[in-house]
Amino acid sequence: MSRIGKQPISIPEGVNIDVKENLVTVKGPKGSMDIDFHKDMVLHVEDGFLSVTRPSDNRGHRSLHGTTRMILYNGIIGVLDGFEKELEIHGIGYQAKVQGNRLILTLGFSHEIHFDPPEGISITANRTEIKVSGIDKQLVGEVSAKIRSFRKPEPYKGKGIRYKGEYVRSKQGKTVGGGGGMASATDYCFATKFAAVKLSELAIGIGPFVVGPAVERKVGTSAFSSMTINATKWFDASWAREKGLYTEVFDSAEEMDVEIEKLATPLSNSNRQAMEGLKKIMWEGTEHWDKLLMERAANSGKLVLSDFTKNAIEKFKSK
Repeated sequence: MSRIGKQPISIPEGVNIDVKENLVTVKGPKGSMDIDFHKDMVLHVEDGFLSVTRPSDNRGHRSLHGTTRMILYNGIIGVLDGFEKELEIHGIGYQAKVQGNRLILTLGFSHEIHFDPPEGISITANRTEIKVSGIDKQLVGEVSAKIRSFRKPEPYKGKGIRYKGEYVRSKQGKTVGGGGGMASATDYCFATKFAAVKLSELAIGIGPFVVGPAVERKVGTSAFSSMTINATKWFDASWAREKGLYTEVFDSAEEMDVEIEKLATPLSNSNRQAMEGLKKIMWEGTEHWDKLLMERAANSGKLVLSDFTKNAIEKFKSK
């Protein structure tokens, strides 16, 4: 940091600097700000340059030297041009607006989030874009981080608030228990190669009684038995496709989204009556499921109250 500290700062036209004891007042077209600096640092304003000197070469003074110089430089840039940080909102129905100086966010919660920025900060919003502006670089960063924290981008769909240009590393989910049942209940299931599946109910002392009929119908009795008995094993996506649980498997979520769009567009324009007829044929033989699933749910309810299951759940929660 000492190398940075030794570099003098050019004072641009239109910027005035006043040094009094341990306080620097920087004024410019965008405004004015006061900057405190450590008493061991010495500031000099001469011939249009601001320089910082340190009393010794010890580690602490070298660190303070560079830090002080950088803070002063940011202050000059702030009052001259200002700083801004842009954020993006991703998610269906997620949006932002500004009323007065208040930022109002709709982020999928049961309520709106209202945020009043601190003095010196200006916020503009255009539905899915937010801009935070001010002369204090640190404060602009802190406010931007606060706004982002209201709904950080989640790693599966990327929904939430992110910095503009921020890369959000996505995770490919696995499906367990009820998730496997949901996949089984679809007529055409897309998945990525990372979407392993298992029926883990037996491991905690119950069974996949409710999702069982749908899973068995989809993959067959033999595969269903394997998943049920081997309750701790993850069955990979290629296995799930081979057994008919997944219709198509892709290398990435991006590739999958493209193919979903290709199928959904013509499908949405298909004859509705024909689709209803096909649905009845494909689900023929499941008419008794309403009663069956109620009986299965009652069985699960009894087992979940057993000591074995209670202990298994507590062990899982403590991990």
